Amino acid sequence: ADRFMDLPTGRVLPERDFGGQRFVFHVAADAEWHPWRFDGWEYRDIGIEAATDGLAGVRVARPSAADRTPASTHDAEFVFAFVLRGSLVLHVEGLAPQPLGTDDSVVVPAGTVHWFEQCSPDLELLDVTLPAVVPQVVHHAAAAGHG
Repeated sequence: ADRFMDLPTGRVLPERDFGGQRFVFHVAADAEWHPWRFDGWEYRDIGIEAATDGLAGVRVARPSAADRTPASTHDAEFVFAFVLRGSLVLHVEGLAPQPLGTDDSVVVPAGTVHWFEQCSPDLELLDVTLPAVVPQVVHHAAAAGHG
């Protein structure tokens, strides 16, 4: 957590392997944004996927040309979203819409139809997944009900 700390070896060795794990040093200002798993969204990778050989993924996602995600499900072990800034309305099929704002979080169980709407332009989500890559399955019937 201390980027100014002197390392015991005196050298930065980002590829050094510790039983299949590596340390990560992420500088947000230097990160590149890439298309996220939903059209109209983008993310910056924190580096956890590479450091854990795909065991886990951590990224910051934001809307780039959309203010919602499609209704979808996943089959991952763990999907967690933490609102770093901004706001959205979480929809889970069969439940009342839930507004989320800065410092709110949600864990989405596998197989749960869900989507985000009314995403503020400044929205940034910390997206944590096990495994790192989580394909989403879009549900068009549910999507038709949310505009």
